[in-house]
Amino acid sequence: MIRLNLSPITRAVKHIQDNDLNFTVGTSTITEFDDVLVSFTELKESLRGALEERWQSEENHRSQLTALVHDVKTPLTGVIGWGELLSETELTVEQSVYLKNLQASTEAIEQLVNTLMQVTREAKEIELSISQVNLVELIDDIKQNLMPVIKVKKISFDTTFELDDGQISLDPFLLTQALTSIISNAIDFVSLNGTIKLVIHRDKQELNLIIEDDGPGFSSELLEKAFTTSYMGDSSRSGMNHFGMGLTIAKRNVERCGGEITLGKSSALGGASVMITIPQ
Repeated sequence: MIRLNLSPITRAVKHIQDNDLNFTVGTSTITEFDDVLVSFTELKESLRGALEERWQSEENHRSQLTALVHDVKTPLTGVIGWGELLSETELTVEQSVYLKNLQASTEAIEQLVNTLMQVTREAKEIELSISQVNLVELIDDIKQNLMPVIKVKKISFDTTFELDDGQISLDPFLLTQALTSIISNAIDFVSLNGTIKLVIHRDKQELNLIIEDDGPGFSSELLEKAFTTSYMGDSSRSGMNHFGMGLTIAKRNVERCGGEITLGKSSALGGASVMITIPQ
């Protein structure tokens, strides 16, 4: 009889464990068991309300991001157009180099915007485009694109390569986008004359890319919520015009490459440490 009266409680526990809240809580002929089942009914409704509130919050975030992406597309189209017109004029060698870097940067931004549009529309996952990549050249291209900002803040940006082989097979766009987002965040948060270090270590088992800075670092709150879409940081790393997408995009891209991101404190510089690990 006890086993029979316990079965509604067992079924309710199983439904809740499976995140299935569309069920009817049963009843029992034992008063104490029935009291427990009433509590399960209250718990189910409480969980349903919390989930609906979370879903609504996520939908609001998606709507805001969609609006933001569309707002970015308009001036970006203008930048691309003006760049093309400028390329048709007579330029000095130095100006041609600047224009080439500008066009490369706008192309990267356009790809990022298109990725964001795909993410906010909950489209299917971006198809991987795997190719052989030279890590040294890829890192140099990223540094070159970020060099104007690095020079303005007089940042010391040191890169160390520890490679058994510089060639790797992966999606270069996803890795470039992830690294650019992480390094851009580091640039934003370090002070004038600050320091950023990038160490690229690769062996037969895995590829590690470690980005460290001497900025304020990650607080416990940020370590917990850093990968939450639209989370814009707390008092330790805030004050910038961020929309909380940098680490989210980086994490998504790295996971698409089969890797993971780990956040922590830099023992060498005292600030933030972000490590990308991609199995080989």
